[in-house]
Amino acid sequence: MESRRGSGSVSIINKGDDKMITIHVPMSTSNLGPGFDCLGLALKAFNTYRFEAHRKMELQGFPFELQNTSNVAYQVYIDCFRKNNRPLYPARITFTQGVPLCGGVGSSATAVIASIVAYHYFMNEPITNEELLLEATAYEHHPDNVAAAIYGSLTTSVMTTEGIMMRSLEVDLRWRAILLIPHMSLDTTLSRSVLPKTISLEDAVFNLSHALLIPQALKEGDETLLAAMVYDRWHEPYRLPLIPGALEILEYCRARAIPCFLSGAGASICVLTQRDILLSFDGWETRLYDISSQGMTYEK
Repeated sequence: MESRRGSGSVSIINKGDDKMITIHVPMSTSNLGPGFDCLGLALKAFNTYRFEAHRKMELQGFPFELQNTSNVAYQVYIDCFRKNNRPLYPARITFTQGVPLCGGVGSSATAVIASIVAYHYFMNEPITNEELLLEATAYEHHPDNVAAAIYGSLTTSVMTTEGIMMRSLEVDLRWRAILLIPHMSLDTTLSRSVLPKTISLEDAVFNLSHALLIPQALKEGDETLLAAMVYDRWHEPYRLPLIPGALEILEYCRARAIPCFLSGAGASICVLTQRDILLSFDGWETRLYDISSQGMTYEK
């Protein structure tokens, strides 16, 4: 998860009530090769955040490195009050981890979504999924992971001057995701910084033509088609060299017609298949996930 910093100060409301909301947000993989910043796919693993009215801000259950005020959930929750010029409603945030903190699987998106939902709950302000997508994208800067995490399944999103246009797409739920996690992390800022500022017409046509058939392949359960489509020229050639062994894994899978791509900005790699495939690589952990047709849910 990335740190997020706001500006200015927030006054505090002393609360003595017992308001509480528990929010479950699924893991997501994005890009799916050529669908850069547009395609997102929800996977069946959930981070759970419980926000309870409390006398002060408090974090519980987070890994040690996130048990501080640079925590995304903490930062976004406070920032919601700050930017709306409202006194802070202090809360104890209790975290139950289900999504690996490996990069490229939407872990920061789960924190952003949960904090925004909690803010609106404590302010007694209903929020639609469309509004939630817009607010979350303002923090994440692109809607691919947040759209999939909010709506579930496969989503495609477009940022326009009028807002975000998003559609949920049908997916054959027999697909399974094999997540390959390296024993390293990849800074998102670095992963973005290596991307080229311009691309050639040839590469633009290549990515567009390949991305257009990915939703159909996922809907039909056509693994041969998907394996031929998940090739990218916009970001993977520049990011893969930052991850030792990643290029070799992609080459291994693609030589065997196994759909394989860098998950989000990395460093994890995602394989989508309906076959019983055993993948094991030195220095990489392997985890298996189903597709999640369920997006974000909560209980009050």
